[in-house]
Amino acid sequence: MTRPIGTLTTEPLQVGMARLIAGAPVVADSATLTDANISPTTSKVTGGAIMCRGLATIWVGAEITAPGAASFDLDPLLRDEDAADGARWKRLLFGATSFAVFQPTINGDGFIEIRVDGGLLFPRIFNVVGTPTQIVILARPGAPLGAGKGMFF
Repeated sequence: MTRPIGTLTTEPLQVGMARLIAGAPVVADSATLTDANISPTTSKVTGGAIMCRGLATIWVGAEITAPGAASFDLDPLLRDEDAADGARWKRLLFGATSFAVFQPTINGDGFIEIRVDGGLLFPRIFNVVGTPTQIVILARPGAPLGAGKGMFF
């Protein structure tokens, strides 16, 4: 069975490919958060933004091809469609009183759960360590919306 690309699968034993990044080595995504650099669309070949409609959370992991150890920080961005370009992609923050950015280090060992509350998420690569030649960001559905705390309009 091949991995679905750019969409979250509903098959419980299947994990989708959210992004495929290749390079010699792979470098971090642009720090300029405009639509020209962080696309809101999804490629059928390399993935991209993930529509999380109906989900409170998703699980994200990675497969890293590298000579030696490699890792990267994940900078999950959520889209604010009504903002001006350059302000549409927002970083996830954590903690009730903390404004620290949520950038977990991913080394291919497992999955992390990210709260999305039905938004459009872009799994931005930040701070690449080592010399990976390919990073595949994986995603699978987490909890459905309405299953926990959240805001509903």
